[in-house]
Amino acid sequence: MFNFNKQINRRNTNCLKWDYLKETFGTKDILPMWVADMDFPAPPKVIEALTKEAAHGVYGYSVNDINALKSFLDWLNAKYSWQVKPADIIHTPGVVTGLNLAIQCFTKKNDGVIIQTPVYNHFFDCITNNNRNLILNPLKYEEDTYKIDFIDLEEKIISSHAKMLIFCSPHNPVGRVWKKHELIQLLTLCQKHDVIIVSDEIHSDLVFQNHQHIPLNILDRNNNNKIITFMAPSKTFNLAGLKSAVAIITHEKLKTKFKQTVTALSLQYMNSFSSIAFENAYKYGDEWLQKLLIYLDENAEYISTYLEKNLKKIKYQKPEGTYLAWLDFREYNLSSEELNKILLEKAKLGLSKGTYYGKEGEGFMRLNFACSRDTLKDGLDRIKIAFS
Repeated sequence: MFNFNKQINRRNTNCLKWDYLKETFGTKDILPMWVADMDFPAPPKVIEALTKEAAHGVYGYSVNDINALKSFLDWLNAKYSWQVKPADIIHTPGVVTGLNLAIQCFTKKNDGVIIQTPVYNHFFDCITNNNRNLILNPLKYEEDTYKIDFIDLEEKIISSHAKMLIFCSPHNPVGRVWKKHELIQLLTLCQKHDVIIVSDEIHSDLVFQNHQHIPLNILDRNNNNKIITFMAPSKTFNLAGLKSAVAIITHEKLKTKFKQTVTALSLQYMNSFSSIAFENAYKYGDEWLQKLLIYLDENAEYISTYLEKNLKKIKYQKPEGTYLAWLDFREYNLSSEELNKILLEKAKLGLSKGTYYGKEGEGFMRLNFACSRDTLKDGLDRIKIAFS
């Protein structure tokens, strides 16, 4: 029913991933495996509903559909046993937009905002573009996995008087799905120092077998913590271009202030197409998602097997979640620029440089494996030829 092996031609669709290679990499003659969207069609029910809406022909003003909200609330309950009130949901045009709004709403110029590197590159931009003080709490890489450095985190909170932490869960690019004890320790520490946690949980549904995403807010039973959670169907169902996300805020004062900010900027409404996609994805998309997760897990395993057989110097820990492979090329002793040049000029392959995610990404590259198996094999073959 769902053929993820099918090659979909995305060229000439005004697609960032495939049509803006010259602007991004300086050449068109490469295979792009960088930006985090999938090369798979959205769930059939979503396509069907959008096609029906397009055929109607009248695209007038619309409001947020209660059915779209209900489908999302039902999804949270089914997936995470998280009972959220409709009033706790606030629409934003995207998670990155929401991050910027939260920073503007709850911090002031030169306030400290903490991120845990290596981490999603737009976290840096959200902080610096809003003239806030960027505070780094690098993750520790121990025993082939990344961990939160809680000692350094508390020191940074105290020394910088940080007001906010932007948390990535599941983590992009390292692929960690945080355990309950880690989340509780984070909540305890931030509550102790009155730090607002902005939790980017956009990859929450893309978690592999034997791992479980736990929404941070669900652990705050007494609502003692100041938490703003962002979720969206964009990664889960490949709907990023429709620009729709939600903030989930149960803390009354934070919720009131954030809602006022969003309303003042007239950003609270979905457009008619994003609303329909949102509803149908969460209402009918679960079977598609389960098949997708199997395919992505097989792709992640394929990378492990391929590297072990052909490229032993490239180290790779299979991600616990997301569809992003964090490839460690450090045994080649190349700078980030040298590594990127080899991949572009010899492999003709476009990956995301590890240093996009902080200096801790030196020697790493991020590869998007949400593609057909043939495309994945092609990309890995190109690396093999370039480094042979």
